[in-house]
Amino acid sequence: ETVEGRSLAGALRDERAEVGYESLFFAYRDRQRAVRDDRWKLVEYFDPAERVTQLFDLQADPLETANLASAPGMEEEVSRLRGMLGEWQRRVGDEAAGTV
Repeated sequence: ETVEGRSLAGALRDERAEVGYESLFFAYRDRQRAVRDDRWKLVEYFDPAERVTQLFDLQADPLETANLASAPGMEEEVSRLRGMLGEWQRRVGDEAAGTV
């Protein structure tokens, strides 16, 4: 009753099941926001003194060991995912101070 969204139970039981989303949004308090699509995951950490960005290629690096956020040529992907993150925040009414 306290969680909004669609059930992912079918996808958990059968990897071929569609979840009905093109992307997923994650939030942890006012400190972290993340978004992922079928290939990429962007994580933003918000600290009063610093903002940290992580970008992972989930196809090439499913264990998320290589942060590509500052790698040459990744600026467009980071920008695209930040836009997607902002869209999710507007959609769910996330107005946490200091975030996207």
